[in-house]
Amino acid sequence: MAETKVKTLGDKQPASLKVLAIFTSPEKGAPMIEHDSVRVDDRGIVGDRYPDRGFFHQSRIPDEDRGITIISSRGIEEANEKLREEGIEPFTREQTRRSLVVDIDVEALNALRGKKFSIGEVEVEGTDPCSPCKRPGELRGRDVKDQQAFVKAFSTRGGLRLRPIKGGQISRGSLLSGDL
Repeated sequence: MAETKVKTLGDKQPASLKVLAIFTSPEKGAPMIEHDSVRVDDRGIVGDRYPDRGFFHQSRIPDEDRGITIISSRGIEEANEKLREEGIEPFTREQTRRSLVVDIDVEALNALRGKKFSIGEVEVEGTDPCSPCKRPGELRGRDVKDQQAFVKAFSTRGGLRLRPIKGGQISRGSLLSGDL
């Protein structure tokens, strides 16, 4: 199958729209576990803390709109560059505590809000921005300054929440397709 391409804003290169990493955590606060493949049902990633055990904090966001989170690998790189400029140790992909890390520009990912698309066999709808919080820094034992810097650096790069429409498998290397 040929790689799906999407045009991005400005003079940035097209993204391959490929899943680079998949993470889950069996319960809130537990370390993220990397997977080669996961199964998604109508609530989210099977075995992950969100559909199985709830969320870290109370939110006005409906549970069904939090079953999968996705973040741009390029967004992680951009945010970490800002952290380095402030003399703060960068965060790894798994430390962002998002389910899927995808090779896509931040602007292109953010533009998926309100759109239906597929990731491998799974059909989803982009719901809300996944705004960063201090929790990733807290779990890593970072001081308050680092936690606040994380929130600021990832503020427009925190990713997107996805609502599952049709379940199936997502694997490392799965492509995003549809109305992108």
